[in-house]
Amino acid sequence: QDVTTSCGCTKVSYSKEPVRSGASLELTVTYEAEEKGHFNKMITVYCNTKASPLRLMIAGNAK
Repeated sequence: QDVTTSCGCTKVSYSKEPVRSGASLELTVTYEAEEKGHFNKMITVYCNTKASPLRLMIAGNAK
């Protein structure tokens, strides 16, 4: 249904086509660091499942 990110520096692309029950969907996440150092960002996926919303975390060190 929708995907949101915790900041404008994180972008998510994915197919907008409906996903059948039991199938999967690939999300491509891009983080564009504004400065060097450690980062933690959240991606929230809203869908029509009992577990919705799904919260995904990405973390790393920008060089």
